[in-house]
Amino acid sequence: MRGPRIWTEWLPEPVAKQTREDEPLRFRSVVRQFCDDWNANKDQAWPKCYERVLEWFPIIYEYLSLKRDFPFEDVELLVKTCLEIGLGAKDDFEILLRFFDPVTFFLKKYRKEFIGKIEISWKQLYDVCAYVSNGKRFTYQGEDVLTAFRETMMCLIYRSTPFFPKGSAAEIWKTFRPQILHTQGNECFEALGYLTTFLPTSALERKGEGEWGVWFEEWLDLFEGMTSCDFWDACWLDLFASVAKHDHHGQINWTKYMDRLFVGFLTRFHVPVGTATSDMRQFSTYPSHRASLLFKNSGTGSIPKCIIYMLRNEKNEESCIQHLEMLIALLEQYYHPSNGGKWTRSLWQFLRLLLKNFMQQLSKQGRHNETSPGMSISPAVQERCFACFLKISLRGQYSKDDTLRLTACQSMCDLSYVAPKLVLPLVYKRFQDALESMTATLTLPTSIHALGICVRPLLLSGLSADLTSPGYWLDGEEVAGQAIARAMMDVLPGLDANDTTKTGAVLRFYCAVMYSIPSLDTEIAEKNGWYVLPLDVELWCEELLSRLFVLMENLDAPAHRTDQSHRTEKTSSKGTFLMHDHVFFDSFTDLLLVKLPVSLRVRAIKRMADFMLTSAVPCVVQECGQLCSSAGEVDPESTMQYIVHPLLEKVLEELPAVQGGQPSTTHFSHALETMLVWNLGLLSTCMGGVGEHVLKHEKMAVEVVDRALACTCREVQVSGMVLLSALLACLIGVYPELNQEQFKKNILESGLHQWVAKEPETWEPPMWHHPSAKELSLADTLITKYLEGGLAELDALMEDPPEGDDFKEKLMWNLCKIDGVLGGCKECLVDFEVPEKIHSGENSKPVGTVGHVGITVGKPGLRERAADTIVRLCSFVQDQDPTVLEFVVEIIEELVSLGESGPPDEYSDINTSDEPDVLDVFFTEPAVATPLLKKADLKWQKRGPYHRVLCNLWEEYLNRSGDSAYGRWHSTTVPMIEDVNLVPEAFGRLFGELIRLSMHRYEGVRHAAEPVVEQGFIRFPCLTRYYVPVLLTSVARSPLPEDLSLSALSSNPNFLKEVLDRLGDFMKQIEVDTIMPTGNDVEMGVEAEQDAAVDGAVCVMCTSQHSFKATFKEPERLAAMVYALMASRQNTSVTSQGITSYFIWKFLVRFHSPIHLKTGPLDGFMADVCKGLLFLGREGVIMNWKYTLLANILTLAMLPRRDHPLALSILSHFLEVMDSKLPALRKVSTVGLYSILRPLQIADVENSEMVDLVRSHVNQPAFGATLVHILVNGHISLGEEDDNKGKMAKYLKHLMVDGSFEERLVRNVHVLVDRLGKWPESDNPEAMLDGSFDLPNARVVEAVAAIVPFEFLSSIREPAEKLLEVMQSHSSEQADQSALAELLSGIIASGAPWVQPKNSSKTPWEDWIKEFTKAVLGSAPLELSGAFALSMRSGVRGLLDLNEQGKGYAAEALGSVVDLILSAMDASVAGQSSSLIKHLTYLNASMKELIKVYSLEGMPPNLIPLWSRLLDDIPGLMSNELQSVREHVAGLMVLVCGYLLSQQQAGLSQDKLKVVTKAQEVCDLLVARFEEGIQSVRMMVNQADSSTDANTDTMQEGSEKGSQEAGVENGLTVAVDAKVGMAAQFAILGMREVQSPSLERTLIRLLPGLFQIQELGDPSLKPLQMEAATAFVLLKYLCVSVDRVGDVVDIITASHRYEQWHARAAALVFQQVFWFRHCFLLSQAHSKQMLEYVMGRLGDKKLEVQMVASTTLSGMLKGMASDQEEKVRSHFMSQLAKFYPNGRRPRRKKQDPQVLLEKHTCILGIRAFITCHPYDIPEWMPEMLTAAVPAAGEPAPIKTTITKTLGDFRRTHENESHQELRAAFDEDQWEALQGVGSQASYFT
Repeated sequence: MRGPRIWTEWLPEPVAKQTREDEPLRFRSVVRQFCDDWNANKDQAWPKCYERVLEWFPIIYEYLSLKRDFPFEDVELLVKTCLEIGLGAKDDFEILLRFFDPVTFFLKKYRKEFIGKIEISWKQLYDVCAYVSNGKRFTYQGEDVLTAFRETMMCLIYRSTPFFPKGSAAEIWKTFRPQILHTQGNECFEALGYLTTFLPTSALERKGEGEWGVWFEEWLDLFEGMTSCDFWDACWLDLFASVAKHDHHGQINWTKYMDRLFVGFLTRFHVPVGTATSDMRQFSTYPSHRASLLFKNSGTGSIPKCIIYMLRNEKNEESCIQHLEMLIALLEQYYHPSNGGKWTRSLWQFLRLLLKNFMQQLSKQGRHNETSPGMSISPAVQERCFACFLKISLRGQYSKDDTLRLTACQSMCDLSYVAPKLVLPLVYKRFQDALESMTATLTLPTSIHALGICVRPLLLSGLSADLTSPGYWLDGEEVAGQAIARAMMDVLPGLDANDTTKTGAVLRFYCAVMYSIPSLDTEIAEKNGWYVLPLDVELWCEELLSRLFVLMENLDAPAHRTDQSHRTEKTSSKGTFLMHDHVFFDSFTDLLLVKLPVSLRVRAIKRMADFMLTSAVPCVVQECGQLCSSAGEVDPESTMQYIVHPLLEKVLEELPAVQGGQPSTTHFSHALETMLVWNLGLLSTCMGGVGEHVLKHEKMAVEVVDRALACTCREVQVSGMVLLSALLACLIGVYPELNQEQFKKNILESGLHQWVAKEPETWEPPMWHHPSAKELSLADTLITKYLEGGLAELDALMEDPPEGDDFKEKLMWNLCKIDGVLGGCKECLVDFEVPEKIHSGENSKPVGTVGHVGITVGKPGLRERAADTIVRLCSFVQDQDPTVLEFVVEIIEELVSLGESGPPDEYSDINTSDEPDVLDVFFTEPAVATPLLKKADLKWQKRGPYHRVLCNLWEEYLNRSGDSAYGRWHSTTVPMIEDVNLVPEAFGRLFGELIRLSMHRYEGVRHAAEPVVEQGFIRFPCLTRYYVPVLLTSVARSPLPEDLSLSALSSNPNFLKEVLDRLGDFMKQIEVDTIMPTGNDVEMGVEAEQDAAVDGAVCVMCTSQHSFKATFKEPERLAAMVYALMASRQNTSVTSQGITSYFIWKFLVRFHSPIHLKTGPLDGFMADVCKGLLFLGREGVIMNWKYTLLANILTLAMLPRRDHPLALSILSHFLEVMDSKLPALRKVSTVGLYSILRPLQIADVENSEMVDLVRSHVNQPAFGATLVHILVNGHISLGEEDDNKGKMAKYLKHLMVDGSFEERLVRNVHVLVDRLGKWPESDNPEAMLDGSFDLPNARVVEAVAAIVPFEFLSSIREPAEKLLEVMQSHSSEQADQSALAELLSGIIASGAPWVQPKNSSKTPWEDWIKEFTKAVLGSAPLELSGAFALSMRSGVRGLLDLNEQGKGYAAEALGSVVDLILSAMDASVAGQSSSLIKHLTYLNASMKELIKVYSLEGMPPNLIPLWSRLLDDIPGLMSNELQSVREHVAGLMVLVCGYLLSQQQAGLSQDKLKVVTKAQEVCDLLVARFEEGIQSVRMMVNQADSSTDANTDTMQEGSEKGSQEAGVENGLTVAVDAKVGMAAQFAILGMREVQSPSLERTLIRLLPGLFQIQELGDPSLKPLQMEAATAFVLLKYLCVSVDRVGDVVDIITASHRYEQWHARAAALVFQQVFWFRHCFLLSQAHSKQMLEYVMGRLGDKKLEVQMVASTTLSGMLKGMASDQEEKVRSHFMSQLAKFYPNGRRPRRKKQDPQVLLEKHTCILGIRAFITCHPYDIPEWMPEMLTAAVPAAGEPAPIKTTITKTLGDFRRTHENESHQELRAAFDEDQWEALQGVGSQASYFT
């Protein structure tokens, strides 16, 4: 077992000893008994084999929640047993979830120990995932269940990969590779998700296992093989990061792939580039629906991990660090506050994880003293990493995004431990600047926060004054202590009630200082050699307290309240922002009093007392209470003397004495009442830690409690009750003490306080308060007086109740007494008697954890007595004042539950994360800080402040103590209370009353009781067996039993049967089903009471996990639930209907199909349920049609196996209600039929009786007409909301929001059984969004036709042909047309037309369906072509499925369908355009489905001629002159060519290679035609330009005003328009539709022409120009492969030859994005080529091009190598020196235009350098700015350019930091700069 941890060693000594000695033995007993129970029962049938082991899970989860270690041999046994159970239960979700969670937990915690000890089969885990996610199963599971399963399985697989058998990596890659290679198919996404999840990359650490280098190269190709798909990128990057993590032996040549990887990294940041104002991606590829359900998208989270491990792995570190520096340079500007946007999330995530992984790597190599390559990052590279990380942290520090701001500050804190000389001066300097300038709201609070979290490293490492970075300076004498001391005084004004952020930052800063300083007592610190702050502590303390009290006074306003209600609760106020956790006010008050010198501490307590005794500020009672609490814990004597005693005296003066044992009748003024509540509240908080010191004032304290409880003023009475609770908790509690001496131990060499790690190290355990005998004696006295006395007085009151208000006052008086004692004692009060059976027997051993929050007090049987009295009271008071009943519920809660932490529960979260608490992150000393501690014996591990550790220890101990209290009720023989006879009788009676109160007519009473019921269910799970039926009875509005006590319910052997029978009666027709209810006032009152009961019962059920767990555990319980749901149709009020709708929804969300519905024989209860639902689901049985729908929906949810006889009845039912008059019922029946029949069609399920039933139904004379009628009427609302068509957002809103609950449920009913079978899988066709094609309808037709093909086709022929005739006559409605599309889809998809009849030589296809299909497609209206296209696509998909199933005719059928469309399209080429458009749409849709299923290699041979024929037809289609046809032709070309050219040609047959060649020829033809068109356009434009004056002197005039271009005389011909427009559409659709880069070569070849047609002057050419502009915008984001980069560079640099300036400008704009996204791929030659081109364009003859070139150069500088940048800068500086020698402009004289052009070129280059650094000042910047100032005297445009540039520079830098800007210049430079440029604007 591992070493000790503070979570066990620092507990109170008796408990700590038990955790060391007893707890491991108890855990062993649990594990051994759990395994024995499994071995004894595993051979039994389901569910018997799991019943016993499931009882162990609350206890197992209890141990998992402990922060401790266990003997590995016990852990190993537990893990192996859980794996065995889970892997054998793939159909039972409850078993899977519960048994896999502990496996995941322990595999993570004991990963190293498990190596070589366990082997887990990846195939078994994959089988579980594949079985559950199988879309062909058609069984319903609730959303909650599926989500939990996904998360559990993904975590388990991730933790299991190191334990996969040898060779698993190769097996996994071989399994999923074929699907992944087909990147245009749907299965590639799911296969990639599985590959990323399952691949055991840890095998890289074992040499010789797997060809990782070969695999990685192929993976990288695949990664680049799909563009603009976040899911695809994220999965591959996850895999790359995992590979990098484990590649210690250099099996991957990372340098070889570095360029390509960083291009991939950069594309994941969707930031605006160049002239764009936002992320302009107008296209995105979405993963398949199944993949998005099964796997999560990790965003940019893997990029930092991959980068850090590449830095570690590469022997040539220079390559990776250079790439990282370039990446940071490119992204830096987006971290600035002015450049935020939707991309900010990816930026802060990148920064946070970059630092996290980097610090982890440094910790790892420091911990193991690792310096070898492949295992460590060298110091030189570390320094460069520090600079990179700091750069973006500084940019993001003042971001407007809260998360980025905090992440940047935390990053600087982390860096300050490893690079203090680099980071800390900047942090402190920014703090100083923020103090001096108040320009931004968040600047000062953020600076204070940053300085606060950097205090620890600042004190550890010191603050160097030797700074070389210009602009960052400190006085030479400044040192860390002086800096901190000065800051402590400077931030005092930050305590401001009007600035909560700043106040919180100040308090955190003070906490940070006091966490590290042993003491603020200078004298003691100097004497002991501790760190001494040069601070006037007395002055600081006085000023601090003064400002703090002013702050509190100013907070006494509603605006500062977090809760403005004034309920009668234990606390009168919920506190202001000061009580928020992130403010650390509680830590601040504790530390202040601990660290102050004794004299100052006493003075501070006196000042607190003065403030609180002279003021009453109700809104800050908690804040002042915290002051009192801290004072009481740190200095109880002074607290008692100066605060408690005066408060007691003051309260006694104001409260009247109790006389005659009667409540006081004194009435208080509002002011006096407020003061009393204030004083009593302060007294309560003071009691928190004073311990035995309270004994000196016990008489006064008890007297105050007496008088307060006797008041009839409710607020005062409640405050007295709280004081009583606090007093008792103080007397009996065990809690850690804030002992001042502990804070003065473990001092480091530097004199600072050592922080605490998870191991005790040199620390001694903290001191704990253990109650003395006197304290316990006083506690017993109080219990006797108030609890026992209160109970006795309650009994007397019920025996002889007084009249009038006296009864209520006495009742409340005694309830407050009882509540006060119970609230103070909690689990320390003696519990109900534990039955002997639990711990009897030789093999019975305790199994609970150890711990106690205090000493057990009270006489045995006291809880039982209290329970009996409360039970009597409930019957006595009944419906009195709700305040009384709320008190009763509170008392019941304290009797039922044990402590605040709640009982152990398998639904509780397991803390499987190593991440610290969000509050601890602020003050965590990372492991890399260990060298700064200068203590050789310390391990490299995280540490936290002693005070924070104490707080966390106390919370952990509270949880442990609560679990221990419940653990007394469990043993190895009774792991869970499933026997009602073990429940104490008094508890059972009390719980019965609680159930009744949870359904009370008072809302407040119900809501108070609801969570308490769940506590009872968790403590005694057997209660659900009796009380869930009670709750369901209430939902059904049935009378409840008069006696709800457990003994009464359990003593009736027929109780459950009676409830089930009573609820079962509602599965028959009842009165409400036939007669609408009416009622009088009396009935309305009864109805309101019943509504309240329904509301309470539903709320309990919906908030209770255990209620639903019990429901799905046994068939009779599920039956009762369903009966109750159907019985809720009696609810007629809006309120009750709403709450029951919520109940139904919760039921469906949490539903998990019982295993007997899927595998074994169907239980009799479930058979009865299904029969009842079928009866109620018939139309007309229930008047409320919504419940008719519900009955059918529940039937769908509980569909049994299709081979079960009951399935036949369900099928018959849905066939009967197919033609219902209710549209919604028809919809449900359609889904029902499809769900039942589909498995018969695709899953090889046999049920001849079902087939016969369907056949008999189809053979009915009117079946065909009826089916058509149903399909038509399924679209009655079609066209009513045309604005919804094609609008995905509105469609989703319609599905999930619009209409009633039942309507939404019906619209989404197909999700119940087909969540994983969505089609189409990766797109949402418009015809489905607008409702013109309903897939369930089509699938019903398909299923029926597949099962009985001949009968179906025979019955449907005549009605189908009639529909066709109507459509051909142009008189059909849209609903008729949609019905025809669905009918045609189902017929083709079923394959029935190609099934050979026995009595005919022709197939139905040859007989009539072929001509019928041809006629339908030809006569379909153009506006509904999308529906018919989807019809053909669905039909093709059905044939593809049949081919996969091995149906011999399927491949031939596919060819027939595609051939039919092609033939029809050929016939329409010369005809009307509408016919051609339609057939192109059909063909496009059909080919899309072929592409999704088949790779070219797997394409059936008989389909290859069709591809060839299609490619032969495309050139002719390209020549079509109609613009309306162009988009469809281009879309077909993109689809076909993109698919064929993406295929790997190795291994293809000659026929398939010919097809690929033809596809490339088609693309070549497109480009050739496009170039011809561009030539024509250019010729015509030149002709138009020749008529204008082209000789205007642009530079002389300052800027070319642009001549008015003459219109093109004859315009472009239609043929030219077709050539150019076709290519533009090809580019648009190629970017939007094609996932792979297969069209990259063609698209690149289109660039030159697109550059030249971005601006066409003739208005008649605007449509063409708009197409070209759209194509250009999209092509900017083309991902260019490394082989094609040179082609693009050549195209861009060749654009200088273009005569049109718009073309040259377009090329520059394109270059901006191209450079940003591909700079890593550019060779030195390419970079030089592009740089020379841009610098050449700076001297372009057109001013607009010059400006774009300058902007382009500015962007290029960000990703340019430093030596290259230096060379360019030197060039422009030398030009400046040439033009302006001695820094002055030559005397004015007329200058040569060429010279002016050269000067402007130089100034534009200078502008590029200045705008490249908008927020910082490189060391060369002042010289450059000064040198450029003389240009301001030049004529325009030089003057305009330099003036605006310098003005913008001043504006951005003054907003950033005026002081930093001023410090960078000397006096002459500053004066020169001030004289040039426009006045800085406030707005940025």
